Amino acid sequence: MTREKILAGQLYDYGGAELLRQWHRAKDLVRDYNRADSADVREKERISNELLGGRGKNLWITAPFYVDYGNNIYFGNNCEVNMNFTFLDDNEIRIGDNALIAPNVQIYTAFHPMNAAERFGEKKEDGSFAFCKTRTAPVVTRQCDRLRKSLQSGKRKRDILKI
Repeated sequence: MTREKILAGQLYDYGGAELLRQWHRAKDLVRDYNRADSADVREKERISNELLGGRGKNLWITAPFYVDYGNNIYFGNNCEVNMNFTFLDDNEIRIGDNALIAPNVQIYTAFHPMNAAERFGEKKEDGSFAFCKTRTAPVVTRQCDRLRKSLQSGKRKRDILKI
């Protein structure tokens, strides 16, 4: 039920046993990816195939990068992610074909309610609160072909920003 609540954008407790197991698994895989030799393409592909929800051909992720779960991240073909990228992928993140992502970019699907009572819930008997409640929303990028075609057609920079 938690996965359905997450994908529907409903409040959920991300401190549950199953989500924590997935979170720790992702952290271990990301650690292994970030420590792999930069030229060891096979090892990086093995790890990314195990970590990500899906990926197209010709994906390059420059270490280090960070994720919450990994299995909610999908890449199209011919994508490059530069260093220090952070994916908070509680919900789905879909990156289309031909995407180039700059260094230090962060994509968050999770957010916490602004209202403290909604965020923490009722106090426990010992006075503490449950783990912080969270909501999510998916993130989807479109293919970069529109930008490439605009550049090839000679459009000015300010016109491209409207695409």
